[in-house]
Amino acid sequence: MKSSWETKRLRDLPVLFVDGDRSGRYPKRSEFVSEGILFLNAESITNGFVNLDAANFIAPEKFSTIKKGRLQRGDVLVTMRGNGVGKVAFFAGIPPTG
Repeated sequence: MKSSWETKRLRDLPVLFVDGDRSGRYPKRSEFVSEGILFLNAESITNGFVNLDAANFIAPEKFSTIKKGRLQRGDVLVTMRGNGVGKVAFFAGIPPTG
């Protein structure tokens, strides 16, 4: 039985690959805050999903200095560094509060 799946190269798909900002602007642990703008790392990815309970937050001022890797609803995340290399997650967005 022939598969209905079609094989394509990633470079031939309408996909944009964006690396996160690992420059000197990358937040230090001391710059994380209890509320603010969501900031993800490998620890935030669990079983294919973003675990908001394990996520960090940064102040808007710090966020404004980071130019690469801005997360958008529908993004697929792949960790490329650290202890979590190869973790994958789909970002459905931040659920509404209240």
